[in-house]
Amino acid sequence: MPEVRIIAKNFMDMVASMPAMKLDKLYENAFICEAILRLLFFSLLSHCHQVP
Repeated sequence: MPEVRIIAKNFMDMVASMPAMKLDKLYENAFICEAILRLLFFSLLSHCHQVP
């Protein structure tokens, strides 16, 4: 599933580059807000389970 990770990374890069005013509008949408939180959560999980 590498293409899923690429899409998620591109989406998070896009969100990270948005100005604060646009982020406020983005988080008003519950679906998008949940998607961002899920991506962050699974991203943290995948980093915790990596072997150095």
